[in-house]
Amino acid sequence: MQTDYSDRISYLIVDTSQYQMAQYALNVSQHLFPLASRIVFSDTADGWDATEFLKIPKITSIEEYNELLLAEAWKHVETEFVQIIQWDGHVINPHAFRPQFLEVDYIGAVWPHHKTRRVGNGGFSLRSKKLMKAVHDLLGDVPDWKTTPEDELICRTLGERLESEHNIEFAKGMLAQRYSVEWDFEFDDLPFGFHGLALLIAEHKHDIAGLLDRLAPIRGWQLRVMSQLISSLTEEDLAAFYGFLQRHDLFDDFAANLDIKVSTVG
Repeated sequence: MQTDYSDRISYLIVDTSQYQMAQYALNVSQHLFPLASRIVFSDTADGWDATEFLKIPKITSIEEYNELLLAEAWKHVETEFVQIIQWDGHVINPHAFRPQFLEVDYIGAVWPHHKTRRVGNGGFSLRSKKLMKAVHDLLGDVPDWKTTPEDELICRTLGERLESEHNIEFAKGMLAQRYSVEWDFEFDDLPFGFHGLALLIAEHKHDIAGLLDRLAPIRGWQLRVMSQLISSLTEEDLAAFYGFLQRHDLFDDFAANLDIKVSTVG
């Protein structure tokens, strides 16, 4: 069954590392909110439910990600809007989708750490092709566009110019809160989708082992955040996390980030 918006929106995902997680995010989103077009950029074609697959080299830096998403991706979009998905977020409540989401050019979760231009997070975001093209046209005026997080670049660095020069409209906070969240999760009033490790753990709290089976190795701050979140759950979940560390030889990285010593689980 197709949604009423099936031909107006495309899913778009870029992933060359977290294949199983990214494919799960796309599959869940497609199951809950079916769209006719699903555009995938990856270095492997295996396992993707894509209507258009574009093979790319492995992405190893923010520069490479920005160059693809900001300078190239819009050329492959044939719908009015694109729903961006990453491996750590997806659709959770299709009934929360509102026609008003398509009355703006960009909507993502509210950034709680900003006082102005707080919309928003790009990891799970809905953006018009009009916006994507306008951003591309302005990249030459931003020397550090390849090293600035792409959502910050769009919403904060270029926000005023996009509004004044290209008639781009960004969602207001109240509407954005109905669309997606990145940190706060109200289970009695779910938004359309979510993004981020904190909510990924919350969404999968009844199957942490399954989540960790799909998850490719993560390091640094991501590993630290995940360990802190899982430590508040059950002993079984904690054991599954230690198993994840062991499978991927991550104990040294884990200990270095937490400044503690960790013993391998036998």
